Amino acid sequence: MAIDDVECLVVHSETTLKGHFSTSNPIVNQIQHNIQWGQLSNSMSLPTDWYIGFTYLLERLTLFFIFL
Repeated sequence: MAIDDVECLVVHSETTLKGHFSTSNPIVNQIQHNIQWGQLSNSMSLPTDWYIGFTYLLERLTLFFIFL
């Protein structure tokens, strides 16, 4: 099996990005990109992390950074 034979699908609730964030620092841009993908991976109608404190924080951050 070659690497080109592997296909990965991203599944999350439908979202619309309402803003954009970028800096002149590629490391900060990559961190922000990773955060965005992490938030999307946890938005499958209900958050997939059921620790209440983390779930609440994740929802607030997601609303602030992506959906407003």
